Amino acid sequence: TETPTKIRRHGRSVERSSLTFPSPDGEWSLKDAHSLNPGVCHATIYHYVKDQVRLGLMIQTGTRKNKRGKASLLYRIATPADMPAEAPAESNQPF
Repeated sequence: TETPTKIRRHGRSVERSSLTFPSPDGEWSLKDAHSLNPGVCHATIYHYVKDQVRLGLMIQTGTRKNKRGKASLLYRIATPADMPAEAPAESNQPF
């Protein structure tokens, strides 16, 4: 008499495309983004935003000074005006 075991799900618990962020025209911190996604841990949002900054889809715009401790980094969603124009092919050469 074997009892069926529940298969544990490994990997991501939330789909990244379902994350919501403040308006594209305003600046926000990771704490602001975390408050809009209550069921998601802070680290998940942190890693997603860092990946989006690396890809150029979000931009780190500055810092917000706090009363104590470390300043908060501010981000915004990149717009088409932020995307660089295509560089000429010869500018990518190392010599």
